Amino acid sequence: MAGRGAQNVAKGKLNQVNAGKELLALTWLPWFYVVLTRYSPGAGDYLLGRISDAEFLSRSGVVTPFAGYVNSSTPSDTRIWLWCVEQTFYLERWTRASSSLDKPLFLTWFERFGEQGFSRRLAEAGVDFVLVETSNCQIPPLSVCTEAEEWLVASELRRVIARWMRENLREASRDGSYVLYRVARTTTP
Repeated sequence: MAGRGAQNVAKGKLNQVNAGKELLALTWLPWFYVVLTRYSPGAGDYLLGRISDAEFLSRSGVVTPFAGYVNSSTPSDTRIWLWCVEQTFYLERWTRASSSLDKPLFLTWFERFGEQGFSRRLAEAGVDFVLVETSNCQIPPLSVCTEAEEWLVASELRRVIARWMRENLREASRDGSYVLYRVARTTTP
């Protein structure tokens, strides 16, 4: 009998904990909605299903003229590698982006594999374009800023990247924040 009483007490405490979680969620959600809609234009209409994904992104200012260009002027199977930017949700294309908390992958690949190895891996991935956010990364990069830190680029590596960019990338579009480069396809024997 004592065991059953202890089980009932444990169930009662578990029910209290669950009720507390539900109460917290019910009181927290309205504040979340207020904050989200205050700082993100169109978020309320989006959350209520009144506007589409595209309309929400347009109202929030995330879709820059550049993103509109990519989405309307490149084939739907285009593959884009983002350098120095991790936000990919506004591009309606396959994208690769490094985490904002890690060393940028393109720097790691240049360091590890050199120009030819980098080109080979880019071709294997079928990357058509490279997009650079210029506020986080000069062209060619002296440093790359991420959320975690600023990654300095050694002068020799900077020369390697600059040479590779000159030989393998062709500017396709530019706006105030981004430069889009087409990857020049080379045939290898």
